[in-house]
This record gives sequence, C-alpha cells and structure tokens, in this order.
Amino acid sequence: MMLRTALLLLCTLAMAACGTSAKRESPHLEARNHPPLVVPEGLDRPLVDQAMRIPERPARRLAPGRSAVSDGTLVIADHPDSVFRRVGVALERMAGEVVVVERDAGQGTFRLQVETSRRATGISRLLRREERVSHDVVLSLEAGAEGTRVRGAGDAGAVRAVLNELRRRLG
Repeated sequence: MMLRTALLLLCTLAMAACGTSAKRESPHLEARNHPPLVVPEGLDRPLVDQAMRIPERPARRLAPGRSAVSDGTLVIADHPDSVFRRVGVALERMAGEVVVVERDAGQGTFRLQVETSRRATGISRLLRREERVSHDVVLSLEAGAEGTRVRGAGDAGAVRAVLNELRRRLG
C-alpha cells in the first residue's frame, strides 16, 4: 500500500512539473509595426487599397422552382404568371388559416384574411390560454432578376406566417 501511494505521489509530481518547466513563447506579443514600403524614384507605388478590397458578394441565383424568404419577401424562381397560379392554389389549400378575400391577376395581388393565435388577455385568459385574431394581409407579385418576388404587407407576424407556409408548400 505504501508503494502504491509513493508511486502515485511521484507520478503526480512528475506531471505537475511538466506544465511549469517549459517557458511558453508568444512571439506575436513582441511584434512591431514596420515603416511603410519605400519605393525608389521612377517606380510606381503598388495599389494596396485595391489589393485588400473585399469583393462584393454576387447576387444569389435560385435554382428553377426553388424559393427563399427574407425581409417580408418570398422569392420564387419562376415566371410571374406561373407563380400567381401556384400561390393561388397554395392559399386555397390553407383553408381555416387563410381566406382569399380578393385576387387580381392583372395587378398580381391577393387580399387575404389571416387567422393567427395569440396569448389571451383580459378576462378571456381565465377561460382559455389563446385567442384567435384576424389580420388583413396583402400579397403582391413582381418580377425580378432572380425570380418573382412575393411581398407581404400587413401584420408582420401574419405576413411571416403566410410567406413561410407558402415557401414550405411551394419549395
């Protein structure tokens, strides 16, 4: 037993000593700034501003039939007439949550009545936790370089819910 304790103590001391014996070097802490490049007469100074410029991010192109949602806008990689038809069918299939009040193919708009739920307030919270609230939402379609944009106007939460559901249904 004594031998085990002595061996354990020796191993512990040896391992503890390993961490303290080596000096940790940090050369970056001793680094200094050097003076700017000296260009001899008759030569041009390099254009460092352009060399260090971060290029603009190219516009993201969507694959045909794909969609993306951002800033209250759904972008669908398809022709506006096709998108109008597809969005109309998807909205009709959202019965119970969304009612299409009016659609105008000429203007590329849908006027909707959207049902959402929120935490009940006042005396109604004693009877139930949530209450249904109705919001007016207008969707408008416009052609863009990356596809057809479906923009929503109205209550931000209702617009977000409709656009996310459209994206889920349309791909």
